[in-house]
Amino acid sequence: MPTPKNKQTYYSVIINGQVHDVTGRKRTPSGYIALCIKSHPFSDKVNGYIFEHRVVMEMKLGRYLQPNEVVHHKNEIKHDNRLENLKLMEHGAHTAMHHTGAKRSKKTREKLSSWAKERLEDKTNHPSYKDVDTKLIEMVEQGYKATEISRKLNVTRRTVYNKIDYLNLRERYSNVK
Repeated sequence: MPTPKNKQTYYSVIINGQVHDVTGRKRTPSGYIALCIKSHPFSDKVNGYIFEHRVVMEMKLGRYLQPNEVVHHKNEIKHDNRLENLKLMEHGAHTAMHHTGAKRSKKTREKLSSWAKERLEDKTNHPSYKDVDTKLIEMVEQGYKATEISRKLNVTRRTVYNKIDYLNLRERYSNVK
């Protein structure tokens, strides 16, 4: 008997009104369960696998997960994909939850610090960065005072003064009367 051309379907799932056939299941080296669902829009494009906990949550919600959404295992057991053990979270909140209060070695803290310094060498990567440079330059050239600029751009006066120095506008700004 020749081998079938299509993989055997174990079962089907419905997400967002679409039926998807599950044709495989495996445990990843990191301990998660992955399902082979080639028709799923977010399965990996090489083999068609997607994490089971994401599929379980998508089935409950009746929609696909957004890119910034993650599924947290409440009991920290990666292969326990019972619905009562899963919690939908925003990516940033999930990261913060796992890192808050974590004990780190001195070597790890130094690595994290150097990565942060490297990432923040470019000021635009800072979470508090305000992209107001062009508007600020225009307003300084039009003769606006720091207080007016800060109100119109919704930034602090300290930010205005820092930007004036950073953009080498101190001479132009001091000519404002």
